[in-house]
Amino acid sequence: FLQAHDDIQLAPTDDEHCKREKVVAALMCWSDATQLANFGTAKLWPLYMLFGNLSKYIRAMPNSGAVHHLAYIPSIPDAIKHEISVFHTKWKTQSKEILTHCNHELMHAFWSFILDDGFVHAYHHGFVIQCFDGIERRIYPRFFTYSADYPEKVLLAGIRDLGACPCPRCLCPKSKLDQMGTRRDSKFRMGKVCL
Repeated sequence: FLQAHDDIQLAPTDDEHCKREKVVAALMCWSDATQLANFGTAKLWPLYMLFGNLSKYIRAMPNSGAVHHLAYIPSIPDAIKHEISVFHTKWKTQSKEILTHCNHELMHAFWSFILDDGFVHAYHHGFVIQCFDGIERRIYPRFFTYSADYPEKVLLAGIRDLGACPCPRCLCPKSKLDQMGTRRDSKFRMGKVCL
């Protein structure tokens, strides 16, 4: 947070005469697909957002109103899956790979929609808000966290589901995860980091 604060002090504004205080809006997001019924296939995939500028004690209170629904992530409709299966000649043997690719593309299209030109402009130049204390400040939104479970991380990172390594940056195989924290593990990780 301190580094982000220092960085935005040097950030440009869209008004060269602006002398307002520059402030970071720490965005904390998470998503998790939710099954809506015990019977059937109805589900939603909400994306939630909190402001990291709030105290964790306020954010953790269930009735604080600190959690905001940002969006609902779409899923591929059954009708589209059917249309793909009709014209794709290898659907029976490659349906899982095709749907993985489609879900990956859909996820990234969703984020392109959320992070539109207006958001990118606000990210680089900030935007002016009159805060609760009556003072106008220039706010720069920054993503601090994005929490998701493994299937969603696979879609976001574009890695292969159930791959040999637990994440896209580490080349440590899953078979060596039981050695985590040992000297041998530290040595292996130092030699196998993928930057």
